[in-house]
Amino acid sequence: MIKESKLRPSLVIGGNDLYTTGQELEIISQRTSNRFFNSTFVVATKHLDVADNRIGFTVGISNGGVRKQNLNGVFGGISFAPAFLPTLRLMAEYDAEVVSTGADILLWKHLYVFGMAYDLKHFAGGLSYRFYLKNQAH
Repeated sequence: MIKESKLRPSLVIGGNDLYTTGQELEIISQRTSNRFFNSTFVVATKHLDVADNRIGFTVGISNGGVRKQNLNGVFGGISFAPAFLPTLRLMAEYDAEVVSTGADILLWKHLYVFGMAYDLKHFAGGLSYRFYLKNQAH
């Protein structure tokens, strides 16, 4: 991983569902059992502050895994946090197949409320609670 700097985007090489269990235990196995979300990817992200608003850009490429179904190709997204409410974030993404939108907001420094529209048709949402480590800034 390369961290983001003032001029350089962050860069991550990663994967999802790399291992399978059974007779073989290999990262680069062609077995498809137990590896439904398998993929490897390279992703770059850059954030910019524009008139006190925060805008994030992400672009990546993935091999789609052994089934060629999960993030197969080029994908990307954009996020926007307005200056008047920096705990709110609006997002849009293309996952190499469909366009989706979403939003999240951090309330009282701990509670995230989020929602999204996958393919602009299927809606979902949720809550999460953020814990801080003793010396972590917030």
